[in-house]
Amino acid sequence: MQSKAYISVDNQFIIGNLYISDIKSAIGFLFIHGWRSSDKKYIPLAEKCSQKGLVSLTLNLRGHVNSPFPLKNFSREDHLYDITTSID
Repeated sequence: MQSKAYISVDNQFIIGNLYISDIKSAIGFLFIHGWRSSDKKYIPLAEKCSQKGLVSLTLNLRGHVNSPFPLKNFSREDHLYDITTSID
């Protein structure tokens, strides 16, 4: 099952896709795109992981893809914070 994920970070948000299987597993994957990229290429892999019973989350960090926040406003440290917040 896929659902949109909105993760709050510093009064803003990260948009992602959460894939959960009917099979329960304690193993999960976080797919993080590269600079000036998106989660698009990771979606098929996240779907396959879900079919095998794993939980997967793909992210679009702040400033990427359809984010309402401009990329120029964020540093690599900001994106690292996005990632650690998503893990938490």
